[in-house]
Amino acid sequence: ASPVAVLRLLDAAGNPVTDATVSLTAFHHARAADRVKTVLLAVAEAPGTYRGSIRIAREGRWAFEIDCAAGDERFTSDQERFILLPMAADTAEAAG
Repeated sequence: ASPVAVLRLLDAAGNPVTDATVSLTAFHHARAADRVKTVLLAVAEAPGTYRGSIRIAREGRWAFEIDCAAGDERFTSDQERFILLPMAADTAEAAG
């Protein structure tokens, strides 16, 4: 299964931002030309929360470009995170 990206959007007053369009572009620092794009969808039971699957196939430092639009307002953010992937079941058995 693909990793899931989860984003929580709040306005300046700390209120959840609903009805936003949220896209995410990610790339591994070792392969900046190989960009992965996804759209995050609103989670109905958690106002202001958006989530979506993203194809991340390697561990390491990733850059994330977040683009959010709600009404006539737009927010962009660049973030970096070190990603660790879960160990596959067959690899875990061989290691144990």
